[in-house]
Amino acid sequence: DGALQSRVWDSTANDAAAQQAFSLLAGVESILGELSGSDLSTELTAFFNAWSELGNKRQSAAVVVQNGEKLASFMRRLRTDLTGQRATIDRQLEASVTAADGLLSQIAELNRQIADAENGGGTASGLRDRRDSAMTELSKLID
Repeated sequence: DGALQSRVWDSTANDAAAQQAFSLLAGVESILGELSGSDLSTELTAFFNAWSELGNKRQSAAVVVQNGEKLASFMRRLRTDLTGQRATIDRQLEASVTAADGLLSQIAELNRQIADAENGGGTASGLRDRRDSAMTELSKLID
């Protein structure tokens, strides 16, 4: 029973970790927008193409400056968006640590109650179920 419960907790932790990683990476992918027409590689290509056209005397320096300003603006927006994503991740991490701390305290208290109940000759199956439930929730937070 203990080995099976341990496997359930491991699987729960792995599933929660995969879901979290997917969510975080989807957010970053959305910010980078690599599959859209407005992404970093498109902006860099336009900037360097303007330089090439200037070298071939087909465009003026003003076009290069304009593309440079557009690239700089895009990169500032990208940095702002990624910084916001980082702040969101930090807040989520802080909430997860607080929740894990609460669950650990609850599990410690349940362990004390289980020991007291069993030392007194009673059974603690209800307390063990509550502890297992808290452990399952904790496994979603800690890999």
